[in-house]
Amino acid sequence: MISMFANASLARRIEQADASLNAEVTQAARARLDPDRAIVEPIAGGLAVFMEQGSPYNKAVGLGFDGLPADGELTRLEAAFDERGTPLQFEICTLADPALVKALTHRGYLAVGFENVLGMRVASPARGADRIS
Repeated sequence: MISMFANASLARRIEQADASLNAEVTQAARARLDPDRAIVEPIAGGLAVFMEQGSPYNKAVGLGFDGLPADGELTRLEAAFDERGTPLQFEICTLADPALVKALTHRGYLAVGFENVLGMRVASPARGADRIS
């Protein structure tokens, strides 16, 4: 078994994959939703996404690896989410720039939970992985 430790480069890739998933799901949902209300907007190397009220995809993700968001960007996105009746929430990777958490804290945001993402190196698909039994 090979041990794998996350570094900022790997964390950035995982965060970008998560941001891409959120964007793709929201883009696909536009067909059944009011497309003018959906938000898929780049912000500080990540994405802010709004699909519809109550969606778990409503959040900003992937920030903190390419600089900090400008105050004006945050103010505009907070207003856009507020217009949709949903608070802007952030998922911040623990390997992101700590200055991001400090900046968000100064704006009144609080850390309310933690999530761990585990990964493993995959050399090749497992035998029979393509079969359904």
